[in-house]
Amino acid sequence: REVTLSARLARVSQLWGWALPTLTRYYALAARLALTPSAPAKGTEERDELWSQLHRQGAVELAALIDDLRGFYVKTGQFIATRRDLFPPEYTERLIDLTDSVPPLEEAVVREVVERELLGGASIESAFSSFDMDPLGSASIAQVHKARLRKDGGGVSGAK
Repeated sequence: REVTLSARLARVSQLWGWALPTLTRYYALAARLALTPSAPAKGTEERDELWSQLHRQGAVELAALIDDLRGFYVKTGQFIATRRDLFPPEYTERLIDLTDSVPPLEEAVVREVVERELLGGASIESAFSSFDMDPLGSASIAQVHKARLRKDGGGVSGAK
């Protein structure tokens, strides 16, 4: 699909709609722990659990956002999932599924992309005698479908 400037801006605003409240919650917890005399001491289980709860909330929200935005954001989530040296375990564990299982695109989107990008506007039915809408596999930036060409009957698998 051709992505318009307004669509790009909407996607970026969704990202910031998650990031700003999340960062605010982190700063609020840090301030509360620093300024409250009765706050749990550094290195205690109680304090670690406060941070862990915040990480879990952020990770769940980020995973939902990535699932909605897809594409580049899935690649970013995959990076986060594999960098246990940089990110809290609550994030890496929540996002690890992005490294090997990405939900497939909806049939209408597959049809639109194949017909526009691969067939120059022709219908799937005019080019293929069969086209399996259930993908053989799907990833962050492509998925593979089994199909049979109408002209010579040859089987093909294509990624898009």
